[in-house]
Amino acid sequence: MPEDTRHSSQHRLLVLLDCLATRPHTVRELAAACGCAESVARRDLRWLAEQRSELRTERDGRHLVYVLAAPDAPPNTLFPASAFWMLLAAHALGTVAASGTRQLLDQVMNEAVRKLGPNAPRKVHALGAGFQLSDAQAESFDEIVEALCYEQRLRLRYQAPGRPERTSIVEPLSLILWADRIYLVVLEPELGDRPSIRRMDRVVEAERLAGDRFVYPPVEDYSPGQLLGDSLGPFVRGTPTTVTLRFWGEDADIHRTHAWPVPHRTVSDDPLIVELETAVDHSLMHFVLRLGDGVEVLAPEALRQEVRARLTAALDRYGRPSPSG
Repeated sequence: MPEDTRHSSQHRLLVLLDCLATRPHTVRELAAACGCAESVARRDLRWLAEQRSELRTERDGRHLVYVLAAPDAPPNTLFPASAFWMLLAAHALGTVAASGTRQLLDQVMNEAVRKLGPNAPRKVHALGAGFQLSDAQAESFDEIVEALCYEQRLRLRYQAPGRPERTSIVEPLSLILWADRIYLVVLEPELGDRPSIRRMDRVVEAERLAGDRFVYPPVEDYSPGQLLGDSLGPFVRGTPTTVTLRFWGEDADIHRTHAWPVPHRTVSDDPLIVELETAVDHSLMHFVLRLGDGVEVLAPEALRQEVRARLTAALDRYGRPSPSG
């Protein structure tokens, strides 16, 4: 990806804060730490200085250095969209931040929530660190962020796989960060009152309808975590475990190009062997049993033995005469 993408800018934000939390740095040092050009680092520092009043420059001999004051310094007032971006950064990157930066990111999140109002915590739901956006997606993403901030409807062009592209008016409810993907939760009034999930990489275009506001649903009617759990089942519930699956026949062909919603690695293409980082619960068992002889659990051994026991019990039942004669 080009270095000037949303994903890398959010990563650079964390690196800059981590570096500056320890000692003053020159632009050259910060650019080296971020792995970017000095001009890119300067631009990020300018943007950060607009949001954080405690970032300043000082002269250290012949060098100009950037200094981050005490984390308890009061932050500047954020515009809603800027606050949302900082909220995204804190959610996506805070889990891997150094201890000196954690307090600063917590303060940024609190300030963003104050600026965005009581619904802010449900507008961003993070289940994994990091996300990626192409240059083409960045403009649409800005429109979505603005619409979420101001609770305005969107005109959304969306291309689901194997279906015609369609345009609809939707009410954006949340951005969900999971693994390295972004999901957009929307309510499409024409289709009823149940929210649905759209993948950001399948959004063709998003246009904010500035004068068309909607009422954000109360907490008892909408929870992004519950919606995602209902949609993705074992992939988002519980503690992730490495599960190795081997696929056979038609199921191998289907899952060779499957868009897994969790971190995964293809160990072998023929035969198809895939490692998934997923929770192990009854929903995963249902997924495996539903495929029958199209899938084999290779690891963990406890799951393999449980599947074997279930299939043996089923085979025993089918080996008996049917009660109906």
